[in-house]
Amino acid sequence: MEPLLNTNGVTETLRPTANILRYIGGATLREPKKLDAELDALLNKRPQTVLFSLGSISLSKDMPMKLKQAVSPREDYKQDIKHLYELESLGLKTESDPDEASIIKFMDTYRRTIIIKEGTITAGFPFNENVSKLKDNFNIAFRRLQALLRTLRGDAKKLQLYNTTIEDYTREGIIEECTSQPTGHIEEEDTPIGKELSKSLYVDNVLLEGNNPQELIEKYSSSKQVFSSIGMNLRDYLSDSAEVNAQIKDVDRAKNCELKVLGIKWKADDDTLIMECADKEQVKITKRSVLSQINGFCFDPLGLLTPLMIPAKIFLQDIHKLKLGWDTILPEEQIQRWKAIQGDIVGFKKAIPRTVLNKTPEAKYILSIFVDSSKRAYACCLYTTTSAKNGMKSTSLFTAKAKVAPIKKEQTIPRLELLSIFLGDYL
Repeated sequence: MEPLLNTNGVTETLRPTANILRYIGGATLREPKKLDAELDALLNKRPQTVLFSLGSISLSKDMPMKLKQAVSPREDYKQDIKHLYELESLGLKTESDPDEASIIKFMDTYRRTIIIKEGTITAGFPFNENVSKLKDNFNIAFRRLQALLRTLRGDAKKLQLYNTTIEDYTREGIIEECTSQPTGHIEEEDTPIGKELSKSLYVDNVLLEGNNPQELIEKYSSSKQVFSSIGMNLRDYLSDSAEVNAQIKDVDRAKNCELKVLGIKWKADDDTLIMECADKEQVKITKRSVLSQINGFCFDPLGLLTPLMIPAKIFLQDIHKLKLGWDTILPEEQIQRWKAIQGDIVGFKKAIPRTVLNKTPEAKYILSIFVDSSKRAYACCLYTTTSAKNGMKSTSLFTAKAKVAPIKKEQTIPRLELLSIFLGDYL
């Protein structure tokens, strides 16, 4: 069984173009040199067998990397449009200053982290230091409760009806009192499974991992017990290991080998992610319906369908320039163009292996980030490569992201190349 993720030394490479080279001293880059095992801290160790699916890469601040570039081709609807091509969605803002002071400041700071040794350039990740911690919505919920109580106090009959209904629901077991911290009991579990569960809860999914089938079988039993102790029934267990599935009780095991994990369909028997684009009937083709369909084609948080979706986003940007109303039917020329783009997307379906690294004795692992841009868009993608001791290599696409070029201010290719590097860092 292949690992979800297992690393013991990773190098990242990205070769700058001539436009970028001047910012880092004009040095000529040579073949990348292995950075020992320093990037053990860059990627989390991952086990051999997984219960459920999915994993993530955790970056460590100030970790050296090597840069290498490869060339490859709502609050309202306005906010959705802006998110597709505005820089603000990346935490960047277009500077009116012709000297582009923010870019210069960034490159000056970034240059200080660069080390050139034996013809190889290494640099630290330029992490954003101004990261805000989101607050919870307790105060909003509490104010809404206060407003509801003020309304009900003015209508005694309605207040009595509310109270009677809640008491009936509580007595019949339809609802129950909950604590202010629903996962508090699990977090207080001073056991390995309790600690793992507290970090593995994602909405209505729990993702557990193990190095072998026996470990997962034990985690199935212990996780079931932890949730049962607080009156919750953990069910629909599914693993990519047939041996594990055979040990799960019928009442607890998922009925189908395909289920959605964090919104993505996962096929457990061959351990693949199923990416497919659904159709949405459009009575009339307007700017509103185009935006709605782009958002509804496919849930793709990993960006695996980026090449498929970019033409649709560029089209949306183009019709936005026409200054049409949201419900105005598009010109016939644009309708035909949209139908052609739509035809390439609707019905697309592909199974993609979930495993991104192959576990091989004494293997070396490489993390490569590629960036590129054109006049209409800029993008980046991240690949993982396993290099076995016998010389065999396997490479997998891990994730990708693309943005449509901003329209408020015409961007030069060098600036878009810089934005692609920003995007690669953001990724």
